[in-house]
Order: sequence, then structure tokens, then C-alpha cells
Amino acid sequence: MSTQTVFSTSYQSPRSSHQPPMADGSAINSAAQAGEPPVDGDVAQPISPSSAPAPFDNLSTDIVLRSADHVDFHVWRVILREASVFFANMFADAQSGPSDAPLVPMTESARTVEALLRLCYPVPDPEFASIDDLKPVMVAARKYQMDYIMQVLTRHLLVFAENTPLQAYAIALQFDLVDAARTAARLTLRCDDPCPFTEELDAVPATAYYHLLAYRRRCGEVACRAINSFTWLEDGSTLVWFRKSAGMSSCGCSMAEKPRYYVQTEAGVKTPVYATSWFQKHLDCIRAALLARPYGGAVLVDGLCNQIIEDAVSCNTCRWKIHSDTRKFMSGLAVEVDKRVSAIELDIVQCK
Repeated sequence: MSTQTVFSTSYQSPRSSHQPPMADGSAINSAAQAGEPPVDGDVAQPISPSSAPAPFDNLSTDIVLRSADHVDFHVWRVILREASVFFANMFADAQSGPSDAPLVPMTESARTVEALLRLCYPVPDPEFASIDDLKPVMVAARKYQMDYIMQVLTRHLLVFAENTPLQAYAIALQFDLVDAARTAARLTLRCDDPCPFTEELDAVPATAYYHLLAYRRRCGEVACRAINSFTWLEDGSTLVWFRKSAGMSSCGCSMAEKPRYYVQTEAGVKTPVYATSWFQKHLDCIRAALLARPYGGAVLVDGLCNQIIEDAVSCNTCRWKIHSDTRKFMSGLAVEVDKRVSAIELDIVQCK
């Protein structure tokens, strides 16, 4: 009679104080962790495991992973060995002997185990409906020391960061993903201040959020400097709202006496100019928009672009160039803002 070997996947992280919860956030009783059915009172309640979907239902494989909710995944050791340092060490330490395919009880749900295995096998990758579906798989990938799989999951995390950047930022910090944390922090600049709260912040130090707020403030300050001078704008002196002197312009538009700006001429020479009153008012609106959301896209919203056009069309001279000049100015400003903001670096807090 053959005997089925049972391996243990018990794991203790060296980084326990801010360790993310185990996959699926549920407590698994000791019997389940040992690969045994749970006990109700004094009477054992046997649970027959079900089989995982293809390709993890191949009975000719040489190891079985049993999820916490009693689903058996029939897999090949060689694939786990290549994908996971954890499993490679487990198999190296295991004593050989006659047995059926060894059983490895897992503390993760079948959903998490299947997603993890699909990233190891030459099959289509799993689909994650939300960042909440992704995190348990990231926890498992780190637990089983699957470095390449973690890289793949990090790319998924950054996809979700487009819509939930603050949550992605906090999760990236929990997994020491510095580059991902900085990318997610950059994406928070697109959100209105403050970003919607996420419970993931409970798992990171308060200083991590403080540094994010300080980063946002610095980005706002740097972004606004792009409208203090316009030497970055090629041939800015030809824009319809700039004049060489203050007072009433030849077209009848009133001019703002202060401040005086600098632009480049067609020859690339830095020269001082004054702005029309209606354009100066528009710059004040741009400044407010950049302080609220310090990234290039903040100046490309229809409301800002349309307002400057509406203010200029009352002038029979300015109206003929306002559309083309507005497109040129706003698109150039968006690029310049992003260029300046990209030079600001976020201070990263290590979660220990």
C-alpha cells in the first residue's frame, strides 16, 4: 500500500511588523494548514477535495497542491522548481521514497493558487478584475519567492494604478517595489486633492503618506513656475496675447501692467513682453488648476481652453489667431509641466 507524502508550506517572513495579510485575508485553522479536514466539536467532518480545472487536473503529474478550500492542483515539480526558490528548496530537502504524488497543503484559496500557477505555466495569464484580486497573488508570489512572477504582477499593479493610484502606491510600498511606488505616486497627481482614502494606507507608516503630500506640494510649485516665464516656448513672442509694452494695445485690448514676462523671439532671443488682461486672468486659472492637479493634462481640459477663446473673440483682431495660438500654447505648456514635474523625486519610506 502506497503512502502519500505531505509537505509543509508554513512560512514566517523576516519582515513581520508590516507584513501584508496572508492571501485572501482569512484565518486558516491549524487542521487546514496541516492538510487535514476541519473538526466540528468532537466529530471530524471529512471533506472530499475537488479537482482544479485544466491544465491542473492531469493525474499523471508528480505533485499535488491542495488549496485551503480543498481544491487539488496536479502540477509538475520541474515547473515549480524553476519558478519558485521556495519550492526548489523544499524539493531538494525532501527525502525520496516510494509514494504517490506528494501532497502540499496550501494556505491560499483555489482562486489565488490557480492565478499563481497560470503565471508559471505556458497558458494564458489570469485576469484580475480589481487590485483587490491582485494583492493575494502578490502575497503568495512573495511567500514562495517567485521573483519573475512578482515582476509580472507589478506590471498588473501599475495598470490598476491608472485608476487607483493611492491604493497602488501603498501596496507597492508594502512589497518594497520602489519604482512602482514612484510611478503610482506620479499618477496620484492626476487626482483631485486629496485622493480618495484607501484602507491599504493602514499597512504603511504615516510618514509614507506625509512624503506623498510633500511630493505633491513640490510638484505643484514646480509646475506653476512654467507660467512665470515662457522662454521654454519656441517663438512665444508671436502669440496673439503678448505685446511689447503695457497700456492699451493697438487692437483695443487692455494690457496688464504687471507682471512682465519673458519669451523667445523667432531668432531665439530672450525678450520682455506684457500680456493682455484677459490672458492674465487665464493664467490665474491655470495656476489654480496646476496647484490642484500638478500634471500636464490639467491644463488641457476643455474648460480652460474654451475660456481663453471666449475671452478673446470679442476682439476683432485677436479672434483670428486665438484658436491656433491657444492650441500651441496649451500643448506646449502641458509638455513643459510634465518635464518639470518628472524631475521631482519622491522620498520613499521602507516598510519594515
